[in-house]
Amino acid sequence: MKLTVDRVEENIVVCQTQEGEIIDIEITRFITLPKDGDIVEETEEGMYKVLVEETKKEKEEISERFLNLFKK
Repeated sequence: MKLTVDRVEENIVVCQTQEGEIIDIEITRFITLPKDGDIVEETEEGMYKVLVEETKKEKEEISERFLNLFKK
């Protein structure tokens, strides 16, 4: 299941599912430190990894939608 990082609070990463559910995950379960807006996924080992390409694509799409708001 893919999650979006909402925020990082001390030792907890607050994530949101595609359905809008909020999940708190201990930061020690992340392979690399995530940032707000990163798309992450759990590995078979129970750790979480940042999906770099999907995060980049999502941020580009959001940026494009935001810019389109001002073009009207």
